[in-house]
Amino acid sequence: MPEFKIARREEVAPGEGKTVRVEDRRIALFNLQGDFVAIDDACPHMRADLSSGQIEGRTVTCTWHGWQFDLDTGKCINVEWAKVRRYPIRLDGEDIHLTVEPDPEPEDKPFPEIVWKDKTD
Repeated sequence: MPEFKIARREEVAPGEGKTVRVEDRRIALFNLQGDFVAIDDACPHMRADLSSGQIEGRTVTCTWHGWQFDLDTGKCINVEWAKVRRYPIRLDGEDIHLTVEPDPEPEDKPFPEIVWKDKTD
């Protein structure tokens, strides 16, 4: 899995986020009081930048419509199906490195069968 140097510690102040680009990905890097976390930088709702969102504890809130994401899991707190990808971070002195894992294989699940019922039955 390829690893990329994406920033230096001093580039992201505590409690702030920053957009970084890795290959064709836009990634949000957050400094949670010295603990660095990286997720996709696009809210699944309307693709707003999460890096500019409001950070509270270990949660970021999208500035467009208030969707909140747990930065430890990537799961949306207020919309059950929504989530963002989380990326492994490695610190090397002042350098911040990120690992890009391969995209998961799509699940090959068939669509559920839809049965229409006539209300006159």
